[in-house]
Amino acid sequence: MTVLILFRFNRSSVSIEADNILASAISHHHVGNHSKAIADLDMLVNQYSSTKSGQTALYYLAHIQMDAGNDAEVRKYAESYARNGLSSSQRAGAYQMLGELNEKEGDYSGAANNYVQAVKFSDTEILSRRNLLRAVDCYLKNGNMEKADALIIELELEDDSLDKLRGELIRIKSKYLVLKSNL
Repeated sequence: MTVLILFRFNRSSVSIEADNILASAISHHHVGNHSKAIADLDMLVNQYSSTKSGQTALYYLAHIQMDAGNDAEVRKYAESYARNGLSSSQRAGAYQMLGELNEKEGDYSGAANNYVQAVKFSDTEILSRRNLLRAVDCYLKNGNMEKADALIIELELEDDSLDKLRGELIRIKSKYLVLKSNL
């Protein structure tokens, strides 16, 4: 009985410690002190990986590395978080970062697939639609008219909250129709 109580106390203590380090890292990030934020986040990943904050650190490391333009680091952390992350909205963000990296590298098929994955984890409709539009654009750049067509139809079917993205849908659909007529 005593062993169980000590184990629970120790585990709770470790989680609280990890939460405090994550709070520090986020504070450093918000004030632009990226080196201290990265040091805190690295400590979380290396020493507290079994905690929720240790997992969340992967997402923030990817985000900070994205801001710094360190693509290899972004990919490493974002892929890890996308596979195992605890927050669906942050998993969506990780897939979106991966899509942006793929797009930057000219891998439009990979980018589209990552944007579609981001949709599966998005917790807001507007973010889902924005990622669908990005996927359509990538499918068009890749020449995959069938997948682009399917996503355009999906976007047009659920038009209730699309007003903020209506112009983007019209632009993408026009691009699609021009490319389709040239086939």
